[in-house]
Amino acid sequence: MTDYYATNADIYAAISLPSLPGQLAALRSVVNAPFDGAVVEVAAGIGTALTTLADMTSGALYAVEPSIYMRVGLMTTVAGNEALRKRVTILPGTLHQVGDQLPERLGGIVVLNALGHFDPAEFEGFWRFAGQRLAPGGQLVLGLQPPFEPVEIPWTDFGESRVGDRIYRTAGAASITSEDLAKWTLRWTIHDADGVELERREASTQWAVVGPALVSRAAAAAGLEASAQDLDRNMFSFQKPR
Repeated sequence: MTDYYATNADIYAAISLPSLPGQLAALRSVVNAPFDGAVVEVAAGIGTALTTLADMTSGALYAVEPSIYMRVGLMTTVAGNEALRKRVTILPGTLHQVGDQLPERLGGIVVLNALGHFDPAEFEGFWRFAGQRLAPGGQLVLGLQPPFEPVEIPWTDFGESRVGDRIYRTAGAASITSEDLAKWTLRWTIHDADGVELERREASTQWAVVGPALVSRAAAAAGLEASAQDLDRNMFSFQKPR
């Protein structure tokens, strides 16, 4: 299978900058109290949330990431930060592949803008894992990525960032292929300081339509209760009853 992130992993730190502050602020807003115990971030990407998560728990951190391209950035993030290097274990693979390497009891599970990558079996397995592994009082935090309904999204500008004298821009569009699947096409362009386009990249990926109603039903079925939400930034938390 083609790794979608082969197209953008080397510039991911730059193209994620426009959305990162809001995402981390939303993460902080829905975690009602520090995580009590080890925390696993599923689909950790290049590790942009790990420093924030490290501030939310005194326990160990586990970063699960299936993409070998993203793990280059993930290892660079962790190994280059002494505090993270002492606490974060990187596990290469999907949650199904590495689940037996994680603690039997977890204080937190975090998935930011990645549930759409899960196929139906992975989605079902994820909720089974959350229900079984979260300790009483444990928190599940989900960042969701629209669309939440089977509607098409026209080409949209997702912002730009600047690193040195290069400007990185992202745009994307989504078409609906079924009631529960969208096809996202993303385009990244690199420009010089005067705005002249130097490079263009494009990649497409299937994306499951996973919205608040679906995760609320799945969480309830897994024995988790709604805890907090940031509707403006599509961030939701659930908790296992004590």
